[in-house]
Amino acid sequence: VGALRELGVAGPTLGELLARAAEISLRQVNAYSFTAYRYMSDSDTVVVEHATRAGATPPRTRMAVSDLPSWLQRAVRGEFVVERAPQGGGTPVALMSLGWSPDAPIRSALAAPLSVNSRMFGVMVVTSPQIDAFTEDAAILFEAVALATATFAENARLVENARITLEQVNEQRKQLSALNNSVQTLNASLNLDATLQSLAEQASLMTTAQMCSVFLREE
Repeated sequence: VGALRELGVAGPTLGELLARAAEISLRQVNAYSFTAYRYMSDSDTVVVEHATRAGATPPRTRMAVSDLPSWLQRAVRGEFVVERAPQGGGTPVALMSLGWSPDAPIRSALAAPLSVNSRMFGVMVVTSPQIDAFTEDAAILFEAVALATATFAENARLVENARITLEQVNEQRKQLSALNNSVQTLNASLNLDATLQSLAEQASLMTTAQMCSVFLREE
């Protein structure tokens, strides 16, 4: 419960949530490395969104899901995976993103999907060079942290979408108001110069242009 409360006070962005999830996982699950991947369903690829290995964060890396070890591919497809003796290959780049090195090969791993309402958008993974390093309680805690991270991230996404939608609605209202003012100007003024000046001002407001000119064609 305390770990989930810690996660709840993290920032609203996915990066901030994953950074806090990494801190909790490394401390309470007793992991050697933490890696979080963002999943792109359109290309069936993953990007290393956050990674911590022995205190260092490797650069962002993009790879095909097929490059990952087979047990991690299962997590990308939505399965919570407990690997006490990870097998199944994986490219060198994929293994490095998981914290693998000749001095610290992966001998235990937990992988939890990040998904909400069947929308899969990532995977969290912790690994250890020790055999059978993660207890059942550690696995339960890690799965709960992943679920909470996904829920908080989805809520943040919905709030951001609502904010963008509200801004778009307000902008449309401004444009409609400017259009209405233009129509009223045409109907109310008999002064050509004043009418053209008002039309230019209203067009500038509607298009956010810095300058607007009106040209008259002589017949």
